[in-house]
Amino acid sequence: MLYMKLKRPADSLTFFEKAVLYHPHHVEAYMNWGNALDEVGRLLDAIEIYNLAERSGAQLRVEFYYNRAMLYCEAKRRDECIADLERTLAMVPGFPLAVNMLRRLRGP
Repeated sequence: MLYMKLKRPADSLTFFEKAVLYHPHHVEAYMNWGNALDEVGRLLDAIEIYNLAERSGAQLRVEFYYNRAMLYCEAKRRDECIADLERTLAMVPGFPLAVNMLRRLRGP
């Protein structure tokens, strides 16, 4: 986490990868790894790490689905983005960021 706070995401990649190896059901480790990958311009790898987290059996939280939705949007994968935004809203109805993004994606 220190690497991310110091704005050195590339230095954090190995740390987060090891965290996932040692704690394969810890969703925050996957999310941090995926976010670091996105920060260094590896968007598709970031999405794959989020997908790996989903397959790992980790207990997923609303932040997981919202964050992955934003990655999908960034990757221009509209349908997958919408699906994760809907999952976000199923967990926390009225989640403002998800509501606003869905409105933008679906239009008026």
